[in-house]
Amino acid sequence: MKNFLITGAGGFIGNNFLEKFSNKKNFYYIFLKNSKKNKKFKNSFKDKNKKFIFFKKNLEIYTSIKKLKINFFINFATYYTKNNNFKNTEQLIKSNILFPSLILESINKKYLKKVITFGSMQEHYQNKEYMPDCLYAATKQSLNNLFFFHKIKLNKIKFYNLKFYETYNAYDKRKKLIPMIKKNYIKNLTTTLASRNLNLNFLHVDDVCRAVNLIINKNIKSGEYQVKAKKFSNPKQLIDKFNKMNFKKIKYITKDNNIFNIDYNLKKLPYWKQTTNIENNFNHLLNENYKNKI
Repeated sequence: MKNFLITGAGGFIGNNFLEKFSNKKNFYYIFLKNSKKNKKFKNSFKDKNKKFIFFKKNLEIYTSIKKLKINFFINFATYYTKNNNFKNTEQLIKSNILFPSLILESINKKYLKKVITFGSMQEHYQNKEYMPDCLYAATKQSLNNLFFFHKIKLNKIKFYNLKFYETYNAYDKRKKLIPMIKKNYIKNLTTTLASRNLNLNFLHVDDVCRAVNLIINKNIKSGEYQVKAKKFSNPKQLIDKFNKMNFKKIKYITKDNNIFNIDYNLKKLPYWKQTTNIENNFNHLLNENYKNKI
């Protein structure tokens, strides 16, 4: 029986992963802060194999986890912002560095087999091996450095750091480009694109979840891996193509901002292949029962 400790289960990727790959053969220990949002998320699951651990103080993390026989620790939890200020700096360090580090320290290493975390392609601004675009990206690298220390000390445990670009699906409600275009389209509002030269690597969240599942089930060497769509897509061109095919048009304007498109190649995750292409999926995202998707 495989036992999982999953953080960030209520987030976009974590939630989608549970919906796709959670089953009664596995126990999932979902670690959440005690909040109205997370209680609502807990109540959405009726499966007794999902056990929820709530905490208020850091010490409760250790006392709650130390007796569990955890085989896989998957850290979906993250705090993202590009604005650097006093409040955000504290939250970035707590959520992206301190929180997962305390959890790893609390897990009984006797049973632990694999640890999966997620980096950011924003760590590779100007297509450098390491050039953080914002403090968020710096915290991702910092956590990877800390976990690398544990990797050296705990050589029987495999550590993975997975990186990708833009994720999406039809139900995405985050403040991201695709849901913003969709929301404005439904409300007949105008979307502003930062540049007509903006190119993004869009990856359907199902493809990301499959990558995580591959790491769990396959004998893959520890390390940093990338899952990447075969091609970058230009949002303006996606919209123009959509507008040619549909009576109702997407309203948009483009700014003349100079945009640097990050396109940095890392080692590809073995066995993984892209299954959904946004070039073929964009029309479906906006038209398939679109009023029920926002």
